[in-house]
Amino acid sequence: MSAMAADTFFVWCARFWGRRAWAAVLHTFYINYTIL
Repeated sequence: MSAMAADTFFVWCARFWGRRAWAAVLHTFYINYTIL
């Protein structure tokens, strides 16, 4: 794998998992505030 392809793959993974993690955090806060 070339350096460019590896870098692009890493950026794609970071964005993909970053969005999932951020969505999970917001969802958790939303549930906590709804319960409170």
